[in-house]
Amino acid sequence: MVEIFLHILLPIFLLIGLGSLLDRAFTLDLGTLSKLSFYAFVPALVFIELQGSEVAGRLLLSIAAVILVHLLLLAAVAWLVFNRRWIGENRSVPRVGSIFYNAGNFGIPLAQMFFGSTGVAVMAVILMVQNFMSFTLGIAMLARDSRGAKERSAASLAALAKVPVLWAIVLALALPEMQGPVIDAAGYLADGLIPVVLMTLGIQLGRCRFRGHALQVGLVTGIRLVLSPLLMGGLLLLWPYPLDNYEAILLVAAGLPVAVNTHLLALEYKVDPEVAAQQVFWTTLLGGLTITLLLYLVS
Repeated sequence: MVEIFLHILLPIFLLIGLGSLLDRAFTLDLGTLSKLSFYAFVPALVFIELQGSEVAGRLLLSIAAVILVHLLLLAAVAWLVFNRRWIGENRSVPRVGSIFYNAGNFGIPLAQMFFGSTGVAVMAVILMVQNFMSFTLGIAMLARDSRGAKERSAASLAALAKVPVLWAIVLALALPEMQGPVIDAAGYLADGLIPVVLMTLGIQLGRCRFRGHALQVGLVTGIRLVLSPLLMGGLLLLWPYPLDNYEAILLVAAGLPVAVNTHLLALEYKVDPEVAAQQVFWTTLLGGLTITLLLYLVS
């Protein structure tokens, strides 16, 4: 476990910390870095890894189905846990935080460092399902506590069609394996993903503000880091369709911290952005311990 933490998790957290420190010193342009990651680095890596991957189309559908069922189970748990008066008035942000996890900024670098190209291919499918559901189910949940949400919801759903990771997956599966300057250029972009994406995450976390909400954040942390991988473990034991020994990747992904998109959507809909920021920060910080344990168990 110490070796896993030192060689896999600690480098990730050092890059996250570097991003936060650089932002404090120079006030970096978070919007530009986020767009570079979203539109260039992540799609390039996903395209490269899926092009040479042995993960077949039918298997991708089975993986996507597992992720979807797991997400719906988490949604049911979150609804039950946060359907109590003592939780507070706005319960949508803790529910969304319990369901959606950081398969992009955190999950793809982790998968590449620990599982290699196959891990990236599977994590890309997870990211696709997470993005689709966060722009549908996630928005619907937040809209209940938001004013004037219908217009922004329609715009967000329209923007889902422009998510580059979805098109990277489609193109990688539709096109024959490619060689030449396009693949070389995509490879250069893919090589830059880990440092840029993790430092961008560090900037986002470093700008979080903390005040109260300990109960909500504590419950979300427990669901996201402990209950979620347990639910995935039970689901994998009962899953009737082949997964070709990718269960380890799915189990680790289930224990990832709260998705940064949760904070971005909370800001967009003006629904408890401080709670969302704390969820992302604490699950990312404490996830260093729980994900180390998960990686040890699956190895």
